[in-house]
Amino acid sequence: MGLIVKFCFAVLLSMLVWLPAQAEDTAQNADVNLSALSTALKPQGAVRGEFEQTRTLKALKRPLVSRGSFVFSPEQGLMWAQSQPFENLLILSETRMLSRDSEGLWQETKVDAKAGPATLMPMLVKAMMGGDVATLEQHFSLALSVKDNHWQLSLSPKDSDIKALFAAIELEGSLLGEASQASGAHASADKASTDRLKLISPNGDVSDIRFSSQQSGPLSEQERQAFNPQIESGH
Repeated sequence: MGLIVKFCFAVLLSMLVWLPAQAEDTAQNADVNLSALSTALKPQGAVRGEFEQTRTLKALKRPLVSRGSFVFSPEQGLMWAQSQPFENLLILSETRMLSRDSEGLWQETKVDAKAGPATLMPMLVKAMMGGDVATLEQHFSLALSVKDNHWQLSLSPKDSDIKALFAAIELEGSLLGEASQASGAHASADKASTDRLKLISPNGDVSDIRFSSQQSGPLSEQERQAFNPQIESGH
């Protein structure tokens, strides 16, 4: 996976906890709209958890499966640590991306390109974190559906740069409000989780990512240090 694609992928992950406050609402349950879901998903501090990613590529007979953990902080960015089948670490902030391969070698990429996805993605991060719905709607068509205690958000890229990377994006999760647990009651979005992210490329390749063991709260000192590693020259 190229650096630009990794960058876009990481930004999309940040959407898991910073959904837009308004958009086209096709929810089957009027009690849950994008505004309510956005509030329910917004974390108290950082979010960390585990992931399992299954990549189905047309060029390969068998899917590729990877596992690991992640930490997302609104202030620090995203840390995506793959542990299986080999170790790989990706740290994304608004201005740079750090990657460390299985041999421990670091690579730093400045997010300062003058055109293309590398410029577009930081702008989208700001929009997501700042609740700038107008900017998001310039780049995606958004549709939410809700059934019982389950929600699904579909994102259709409008920009050619994003369309070149993803044909469609789907987010799925569960509603955890007390009302959603009551028999026959309308689902509420007092609390919600994001359980799955599906990325579909223009050629039909699919990345299906499932999340588990999610927790929110302040960053630990160890996590803060991990977001800002000391990289020696040539290592």
